Amino acid sequence: MRELSCLASGLVASGGASDGDYATWPLLAVPELLAGQIGSDFRPEPKQILVHESLFIACHRRPDDAERFSFSVALSGAEMLGADIELVDGRDGKLARLQAQLRWIDLAALSRIKPISLTRAARGAVLAHTRTGIVTQSAIDVFVRLCGDPNPLHTDRDYALTAGLKGTVIPGAMLAALVAPALRVAYPGFDIAALSMRFLAPMVSGQGVNISVCEIGDDGRRVRVFLSDGDDGVAAIGDVSAAA
Repeated sequence: MRELSCLASGLVASGGASDGDYATWPLLAVPELLAGQIGSDFRPEPKQILVHESLFIACHRRPDDAERFSFSVALSGAEMLGADIELVDGRDGKLARLQAQLRWIDLAALSRIKPISLTRAARGAVLAHTRTGIVTQSAIDVFVRLCGDPNPLHTDRDYALTAGLKGTVIPGAMLAALVAPALRVAYPGFDIAALSMRFLAPMVSGQGVNISVCEIGDDGRRVRVFLSDGDDGVAAIGDVSAAA
């Protein structure tokens, strides 16, 4: 768990991982658990790929690194897959709940999914900006090793090129992991209790991620995060609630 936090914090250069990264550690579970369940229960059509549409995480507490936890997964749908994952500790105490929406699409159609402009997405909101370091293939390989994500779009450049992309794709869960350290830059002391992400378009590796943040509401406990490429094309949007 700490290795994932350190990987994300290193990319954002936020000064190290925080024990308050409630919404970071459950991301370890998402790709591996879904891949295991979907791989055995569903079979895609030839030349189709599974893409992340959305992800929601609500954390009750962060487990210790040595703590054992279990999970249950409920899947629904066919072309559009819904996953509901609950993580509990050894005493059946609730640790976190994750909900994900995924969709099978034709590999050839992936390159036609385009990001939207930051100006359009932010709609005039006042934004604070930060930028990660370059998300290299080696960083993605570490993430994939930690999470067990088998999607070849993340690791096989030749496979990504056959989809009409310019390189491998940064995993959606890896983009989500960047949110907590980025918020510590824009809002020191802001610890995430819940995170809701929408993935709009693939983001290719080998570039930094622009992270733009604005407040939503008047209580200072909710923010919206836009993750965009070097051309300000927004690939993901996250709504975040602070821990009490």
